[in-house]
Amino acid sequence: MKTYLKQAWQLLRQNKLFSTVYIVGTGLSITTVMVLTMVFYIKVAPVYPEVNRDRTVIIDRVMASMEDTGSGVSMGMGNVGTELIRNYLYYLKTPELVCAQIETSTFKLYPVDGSAAREIRMFRTDANYWKVFDFRFLHGRPYTAEEQKSGQKLAVVVQSVARRLYGDDEAIGKEIKVDTVTYNICGVVPDVSYATPVSYAEMWVPDAQLYAGEEGASMPNLFAALGGHTVFLVAPSVSQTDEVIAEVNAMVEKINTLSAASENPMKIAFPGDVQPYWKWELTNTFSKEKYSNNRVFDWAEVLKAMLPILLALLLVPAVNMAGMVSAMMDKRLAEFGVRKVFGGSRRALMTQILAENFLLTLIGGVCGLLLSYGLMYLGSNWVLTLFNQTGDTSPNAAVTFYTVDMLFNPFIFIVTLLLCFVLNYLSAIIPAYTTLRKPIIYSLNKK
Repeated sequence: MKTYLKQAWQLLRQNKLFSTVYIVGTGLSITTVMVLTMVFYIKVAPVYPEVNRDRTVIIDRVMASMEDTGSGVSMGMGNVGTELIRNYLYYLKTPELVCAQIETSTFKLYPVDGSAAREIRMFRTDANYWKVFDFRFLHGRPYTAEEQKSGQKLAVVVQSVARRLYGDDEAIGKEIKVDTVTYNICGVVPDVSYATPVSYAEMWVPDAQLYAGEEGASMPNLFAALGGHTVFLVAPSVSQTDEVIAEVNAMVEKINTLSAASENPMKIAFPGDVQPYWKWELTNTFSKEKYSNNRVFDWAEVLKAMLPILLALLLVPAVNMAGMVSAMMDKRLAEFGVRKVFGGSRRALMTQILAENFLLTLIGGVCGLLLSYGLMYLGSNWVLTLFNQTGDTSPNAAVTFYTVDMLFNPFIFIVTLLLCFVLNYLSAIIPAYTTLRKPIIYSLNKK
């Protein structure tokens, strides 16, 4: 095999045009498949700081309707209301953790040096937020449940904000003024990438309204069920996400039953059902109804959109490479004829051809991997929007960057490379087998 690889390297240098086209074709196939794979991996895999994605269920929409004797039926839709969280969702038994954050908001940050105000993206959360999302604290700590409930003006900020305000990371105990409110910084975390949009913010503060209320308390009207929060329910294990969803649906039935007997009957529902994180994320890309609040996910839509693309990206180059290999085999017939005369077996010749193919594919795979990383880096502001159908846009000045665990997943790269090896193997073995079956006399006289 060592000899075959040396011969393959010499042939690569001698047949530069063939080798270059073969390597480029393999590299581009690897690049396109890797980019598409990394986009989906970043969207749904457990990556920092959203490490619990695979066992997290998200509720971000509530539909409420209430009978009104004066004007028929009143109906509203929005994010999750505070009373629904405090009196029901916090008391669910199956989830290991329940947390909530206010819907994305942008506020004015006033630097301490008196310079012009700038926009800052801020979330209001409960204390459980720091258990659901595994932020790494560079300095300080998160705020506690007691501090949250008591309404203390604390804040966790990202590293870049701390440096912009005070010139370094160590801003613990110092003040930050947002709009008309002044907060004390209690923690500093690394900057968050917009590649993880659910947790993307520059500042987090406690929401004093998010605490356990009266379990099972009735809601006076439909507006009590609506609000501005997104709720995250973390199941004890990946296999128990269905149990969490079943308990949430049972909770909805309970609320509707209790409300039916009240003076102001009301019904609530979660449009598009309660969904695990990965499915919730992909509904932004593949939904049965574009721009729909229901955002119903359908795997058939995913396969319908992705399969032809992947087949074209892999099969078309493989077919073209098969033609190139066939032409190269035809040029080397005399070489194979001489080797057969001196006792070279068909198996040995086939091994040599596959070794040459292996070297070219390996070089193309490495080039494709490096190119895919370059494309992800250069196209960081748009590549994650591939196949998006909902028209979502990133916040002003949102920064998208990638961590190592987002880009380099050994399993994904190995599977992609193996798939390309298989396709390139098939593109080489068919013309090689056809060529090596020809008689020695034909091979020797070919030239």
